[in-house]
Amino acid sequence: MRKSTLLHVLIISFVFLLTPTVQAASYAGEIETYKQEVEKNPDDAEAHFNLGVAYLLLNDRGSALEQYEILKSLDSELANVLFNLIGE
Repeated sequence: MRKSTLLHVLIISFVFLLTPTVQAASYAGEIETYKQEVEKNPDDAEAHFNLGVAYLLLNDRGSALEQYEILKSLDSELANVLFNLIGE
């Protein structure tokens, strides 16, 4: 596993621990930010990963899976991390 992938896993794990204390509205704002990033850079794997995680934080597994499908062709390691977070 690459260092950057491990770092993502650790960060996302920490975020999931804090999830109950953060309001859903902030996630909705993050989704819009990441959507804009994906639109600007459709081949940016990290932008798709971040968008997928934001969807997960709003319990939108379907949209997170869509980002996983895109990630598979961009960065298989990040795709696997997202897939494990989705829990499929």
